Amino acid sequence: MVGIFSPNKEQQLAIDHFQGACAVVANPGSGKSTVLVNRIKNLVEVHNVNPSDILAISFTSNTANELKKKLKDMGYTVNVGTFHSICKSLLISNNVMSFEQKQIQEWQIKQAFGKIMDNPNIDDILSYINYQKCYMKDV
Repeated sequence: MVGIFSPNKEQQLAIDHFQGACAVVANPGSGKSTVLVNRIKNLVEVHNVNPSDILAISFTSNTANELKKKLKDMGYTVNVGTFHSICKSLLISNNVMSFEQKQIQEWQIKQAFGKIMDNPNIDDILSYINYQKCYMKDV
């Protein structure tokens, strides 16, 4: 594994996890980034996963930048970003918003939802999304 890192049982489970997504949630300074770097190393070296097929998402840009640097130093080109940067990239790549925009506009929301439903009610959609976030509901 990377550096002088001796993972505990739970960390090792995350490192060895192969099928599907894996969330690593823990206190600051507990080794989340190191676990993620080691998990990616395991995916690439043990399971032959192409690094460009991996997506690592963090909550903060500092952590995302730290992960990018560590992975680059290891020779891996992995898609790394924050929830916000990854979602913005998806919106840009699907022509919902432009790179220069800081926030998606109401007309853009209506246009995007208009592709999947007739006459979308933006207030209802935004209220529903807010409810889901506030009460930590699943889709």
